[in-house]
Parts: sequence; C-alpha cells; structure tokens
Amino acid sequence: MKLALSILTLLSATSIAFAQQFPVELEPLGSGVNSADNDYAPFVTRSQDTLYFTSSRGGRSEGKADIFATTRTNDAWTMATNAVSINTDKNDGSISIAADGRTIVFASDAYDGFGDADLFTADLVDGQVVNIRNMGENVNTRRWESQPAISGDGTTVYFTSNRRGGIGGTDLWMSSRDESGEWQIPVNIGPSVNTSDDELSPFVTLDGGTLFFSSNGRGGHGEQDVFMCAKTPEGSYSAPLNLGATVNSPADDVFFSAPAASERFYLASTRTGGAGALDIYAGSPNVFGGGMFRMRIVVTDSTTGEHLPGTIAVVVEEPDGSFATLVSTFEDDGEHVIYLPAGRRYQVSAQSKGFLMKSALVDAPAANKEQRVDLLCGGQTLATFDLGEYNVPFFVTGYYRPNTTVNLDELNRSIDKELRGATYIERFGRGSARHRQYAKYAERVEAIFAAVTGPTTHDLFATVASNGSSSDVIEITVTGYADP
Repeated sequence: MKLALSILTLLSATSIAFAQQFPVELEPLGSGVNSADNDYAPFVTRSQDTLYFTSSRGGRSEGKADIFATTRTNDAWTMATNAVSINTDKNDGSISIAADGRTIVFASDAYDGFGDADLFTADLVDGQVVNIRNMGENVNTRRWESQPAISGDGTTVYFTSNRRGGIGGTDLWMSSRDESGEWQIPVNIGPSVNTSDDELSPFVTLDGGTLFFSSNGRGGHGEQDVFMCAKTPEGSYSAPLNLGATVNSPADDVFFSAPAASERFYLASTRTGGAGALDIYAGSPNVFGGGMFRMRIVVTDSTTGEHLPGTIAVVVEEPDGSFATLVSTFEDDGEHVIYLPAGRRYQVSAQSKGFLMKSALVDAPAANKEQRVDLLCGGQTLATFDLGEYNVPFFVTGYYRPNTTVNLDELNRSIDKELRGATYIERFGRGSARHRQYAKYAERVEAIFAAVTGPTTHDLFATVASNGSSSDVIEITVTGYADP
C-alpha cells in the first residue's frame, strides 16, 4: 500500500487545531486562456465542454473586464473568444450558470444599474445571452455587488459586497428567490464566515451543501486563501477550513470553482509560474465537486465508557489505489468533528496511550450527512492457560534425563567436574525400553502443544479475523527454558 504522508497546520476558527491536506496537484491553463493581464472567475458548464472566465485583456473596451469563452478540444482549451453578446464597454464579469444550463447571473457596471456594480440575471440560449435583467433594488445598492455564484436549482445567489450592514471590508451575502420569482433582500452569511477583513468569490457546490470562498482575514498560507465550510442542519455554516498548501500559495488564491461532474477544479492565482497577473489553474483530482460530509469520530474506553485522548488519523483511498493522509490530530477529549469530501473511501484510526490502535472503514458517505465513527479501545486481550495442568518435564534434543529436581541436583553437583560418566546424559540403544519411554514423552509433549495451539489457531484467530480490524494484533508469549 502506497502511503503518502503530507501534513500541514490547518488554521481554522475552531479551538482544536489539526492538520489537513488534500492530495491534489495544480497546473496553469494554457495560452489559450491565460494572458499577461488578469484572467479569473472560471466557470465550466455541466457538459464540461465550455469554460467561461473573466479577463482584462483587450476586449470591447481596452483595460476593462470582459467575459470570455473557450471550448475543450482533445482535452485542451482552445483560444478564448470574447462573449460579445453579454459584454459592454464597461466592466462585465463573474458569470455563474445554474444546473439547468440556461439561468445565468453575472456582474456589470454597465446597463442601467443602481450603483458601482450590480448583479444581473439572463438566459443562455444556444451560446447567446438574452433577456438580461437587473436583479432589482432588493439585491443591488449604490455600493458594489459582484462575484455572484448561483445555486444548482437557481433559487439562491451568493455574492460579494461592501454594502452597509456588513462585518468587514467586503462580505459574503446571499439572496433567495420567492415563489413569485422576486429576489429577496440579501442576508449576510454571518460571522462564522465573514471577518473584519475581505471575503471574496463565493462558490457553492451543485447540491448547495458546501460553500467555498477566499479570505485574507483568517491567516493561512498567503494573502487571499481559499476556505470551505459546510451548511449545518440548522442552515448556518460550519467554521471555515483552509484548503491547505496543495491548493493555496503565498500569493492570492481566489475564484475557486469545483464542477460536480468534472475531474478538475479551478481557481485563479497570482502565484509564481503564471503568464501574468491573475491566472487560471486547474487542479486534480476534483475531490470537492461532490460536496462534503461531516465525520464525527468518538474514541472510547470499551471498559469504562469514558472518552479517550489520543492521535486520530484519517486516510483516503485515491482512484489509483494509493492512500494519502488527510487529517492527523491529537485530541484531548476523545471526540472530533471534521468535514471531508463525500463519496470517497476512508480509513479512520485512533491510538490512545496504553491501548492498541483501533481502525474503522467508512465507505462512500453521502454529502451533507453526518457519519459517526465509534472506535472502542480496550486493553490487550491475553489468552491465558493453566500451566499447572501441563507440569511435564520438557527437554531438548539429545537423550538427556528429564529435568526433574533429582536429576538437576545431580547435574549441579557436576559443575567444574568431568561429565564423562554423568548419569544425567543417558546412553541407550534405539528400540530399548528407555528409548520407548522417551518416545512416549515426545508424544505427550506434542499433545500438550496441540492442546495449547489448537484453540488459539481455530478459535481465537477466527474470532479476531471476523470481529477485529486489520490493525488488531495477537501477541503470543511462550514462557519456558531450554537446556544448555
């Protein structure tokens, strides 16, 4: 089993620190997408054949942001073209498309808006954007509303704004559409997500259960880092988790996007190695698009029922059959909750001082559900035997007298003397009465070993194999001595 151990410190709002790393690799998209200018806000259609993104390269208005589109041919993106049906001579960008493939939302400071930048909805028909309409004064203000992300069912829009009533510089907000189709007054996502600094570029998974965004208010690996949080059963959001050093860099990492059916996820970054300012990168494997589930790990003393402190490790199986450690943490209360990509196969292990390691398999948990993993730790189970029942003088090869008290006393008196003639070592012919007696001794010894090893191999081993885990250990200790 190939085991890749890569651990880093996870910075989160929880009081318990643990390490989490997603085994992914990123690479910049080609020159058909990235330019010397800002290229960002990637969005891949459900068919996986079209990528929309925003760029400040020469468009309908030099230096302004426009929406561009590129198609996939032979697993590569073609040269991007300006999406002229939506762009104006002002800033236009950050397109997001609902699961129906028709309903879109984007931001623009053109058209007849209410403020600095407004949010608009439209219909996508045969690759053309039609029926463009402002989302209305319930959503848009005189401030800046931008970077929208629409839910899969098209009923909720998440966006970034510096509108009044926020917590920091720019916050994440959400607006839902009522039964009449009218967009409601937005709600601030709240202090579990927003900070006194800037939160940007929300993205929500197709099932609506996991929110990704960027923030420079939570520490991390660089300026803007990508975080994720899961929607709780109460409708709020869990404490954000940093996606780690395999996703984030020392630079700005923004506009994370994880299409549900795609093998890749995407983000924009100013990290070194790109073509210009912000560049678009693809990451694989896409462990995020299927949503997240909540794993509750409880480590308990099987005798007392008390929670046990110890080291917890969560290992995920990769598509190629290899394994990678996602989480490694020391817990002081025996219970821990983490959020992990759904639909994968995990092995959860716990090691507490004085106890054997316990493990459990979690196979393809569903998104937006809680999976409880109970690890019951007990002391080492010893198979004990009544040695008094087997009070037989064992002996090793050679025709030695049995190790009785009388014979051993005689041998002890022979120390520092000639052994020639010592009666402790018998000399007799094969087939003699004494030879037959030794043969009976051998049969008795063999029967004793069979009585000891039989229940062990047939009963104890079988019980452990059927009820234990792959990490359980059977330790057999043989106590005795051999003649010199």
